[in-house]
Amino acid sequence: MTRSWLGFAGAIVMASTALLAAGQGGTPYQAQNVIARWRAIVLTTFEERRASAEEPIVDSIEIVISPGAVRVVQDKANNARMKEVDGVVLRFAQAMVQSGEPVPDGSVAITEEAIDNALRKICPVYPFCEKK
Repeated sequence: MTRSWLGFAGAIVMASTALLAAGQGGTPYQAQNVIARWRAIVLTTFEERRASAEEPIVDSIEIVISPGAVRVVQDKANNARMKEVDGVVLRFAQAMVQSGEPVPDGSVAITEEAIDNALRKICPVYPFCEKK
């Protein structure tokens, strides 16, 4: 199951990279592809670290990363810049796990507070919360 999930996540990342590089569609469509790419990074990190988030929490995470996706598309971020931002997303996901609530079975529950704490840990950083 994990291998198929990781393969699927990898396919999403590669497909969204190709679409972003090709410049297909307008900003909203490209941003949606970037969000899918970052969602794959976040969910893979959660799975690897035995963390989980309810659907409303996943929606909150997407609300936090969506403006960044629009920004990288508008800035026409190249592949090198996107890899750098992918690293920021990975650090954000890892910080959410660290800030999550331990569950008796040894897993971690991601909460709204974990999102806020993780965002404070990574900010300021492009494209999510740079100082202007």
